[in-house]
Amino acid sequence: MEAVGSALEPETLYVADGHHRYETALAYRDERRAAASAWRGDEPENFVLVALASAADPGLLVLPIHRVTAAGVPLSEALNRLTGLFAVEKQPSLEALEARLSAVRGTPVLGLASAESADFYLLSVSDGKAVDGLLPQARSHAWRNLDYAIANHVILQHILGVEESQMSDYGTLWFTEDAAEAVRDVRSGPARYALLLNPVPITRVLDVADAGERMPQKSTFFYPKVPTGLVFNPLEN
Repeated sequence: MEAVGSALEPETLYVADGHHRYETALAYRDERRAAASAWRGDEPENFVLVALASAADPGLLVLPIHRVTAAGVPLSEALNRLTGLFAVEKQPSLEALEARLSAVRGTPVLGLASAESADFYLLSVSDGKAVDGLLPQARSHAWRNLDYAIANHVILQHILGVEESQMSDYGTLWFTEDAAEAVRDVRSGPARYALLLNPVPITRVLDVADAGERMPQKSTFFYPKVPTGLVFNPLEN
């Protein structure tokens, strides 16, 4: 254990996934410590299981998480609201949209599907200053420059009218890692819009963490996942 600690001491460790589980583990430890008559420091509640991976490992993938919403703003109004903020480019298919999403570099870009149209829309930021003005200014530049921050605050809330209180309402807004599933929800399901995104480069995730911030809600899907139950940390004898 000391050898592992010494090896990791000069390194920076990032919590890339499982923030809530880690916070729950800390809360449980504090609860147990407050109820204990004595505390040695080696109780099992003082330890939590983690899986470590190198950010430079080519096998570590960050996959996109797409947004699907039942927001009721008509497409014509949404396109009108996009005017001046984004360049809007029609695409005939999901495959064509995904190819354009992956090809665009240097500017935030998102994809949009609507229940009112068979077309898809590529949205590229055209007025960066105006778009930035719609984002929480207390956030760092690294955070505000993320496609996912723009997706949540500008597209979903400003353009499609999703209220802040609805951002955690899975009847209004839900998420999927599968772009085809998101489109199916729009074409034949309960959704009105699907917002399709590129994966976040791992370097951008680290930039946000180095700025003292957490990533926006549902913006990273790290793969492969460690199988649940692979190892256990028993808390009682």
